[in-house]
Amino acid sequence: MERAQVSGKCLAFFRALYADSWMRIRLGDGSRTPCIRIRRGLRQSDPTSPLLFNIFINDLLNNCRQYGLEVPWIDCGDAR
Repeated sequence: MERAQVSGKCLAFFRALYADSWMRIRLGDGSRTPCIRIRRGLRQSDPTSPLLFNIFINDLLNNCRQYGLEVPWIDCGDAR
């Protein structure tokens, strides 16, 4: 996110949002699992998840361009 030039306030917001995250899973019988710590990934149904995913993908595509890597079914384009 720093490479994407996300402001310090936004960076602090996302760090706080994802710090110390936990979840429980509802099972088919309606019961729930014990709390599980979330260590990576994006929150499902969170409105910020598409934005964070796009920042990640943009960085990934920039790295592919920088190192000359090609994935046949992905057009990275020439825009920088």
